[in-house]
Amino acid sequence: MNGTASSTTLLGRRRKSFFTAGSPAAVRRILEGHTNACRWRRALAPEVLVGLSALTEALGQARAAQIADDGPAAGLLDELTLAAPPKLAAWLAHDIEKLRVVFRTLDASARTVARLEVVTTDKCRRFHADYKTLRAVCTYAGPGTEWVENTKVDRVALVDRCERTPMNVQNERIVPDRGAVQHASPGDVILLKGDGFGEHPAGGAVHRSPPIEAARLKRLVLTLDFL
Repeated sequence: MNGTASSTTLLGRRRKSFFTAGSPAAVRRILEGHTNACRWRRALAPEVLVGLSALTEALGQARAAQIADDGPAAGLLDELTLAAPPKLAAWLAHDIEKLRVVFRTLDASARTVARLEVVTTDKCRRFHADYKTLRAVCTYAGPGTEWVENTKVDRVALVDRCERTPMNVQNERIVPDRGAVQHASPGDVILLKGDGFGEHPAGGAVHRSPPIEAARLKRLVLTLDFL
């Protein structure tokens, strides 16, 4: 393959596929054809961040709770965070419900599922695109989701899943420029189109969970998906 083809097909399209939103209404731009990722920046209060971090540490081993769209957000907390201080539990239930409402506006006809999870391992550590329509991820505590803008992704390497190649080498081939990797902050909501979204020129958003196992870190993560 010649250099010209490599620059246009291996490293994605030249039109920017990622944008930053400053409000719930702005996230609707994720539905535009050329976009595949959005970062909705949210600055959580310092006392909330401290409380969420302490709660995540207290929860111990990896665990998860899941509800469909007809279930109350508090149901996630009943199963997962019984030890949470009442004020923090109420804030978290309210925030999750708020995010679910925003997410539903992106496809009012679809059912959704919410999953709140304590993560302690390096799951999904390979850069990849989900085969879904659309997913929202909010990391409440710990390192946030990592993602890469289309023009910085080698999509030929992305689909080459050679099991004999070390994971770090695969990731270096998928994202040759490590400086291109972007990181979400606690409280940010990352919206990611998947390869199942239908016909969209950008392709599924390339992302991964941050590696945390070696450093013995934990994450408290909410994911929202359409069924």
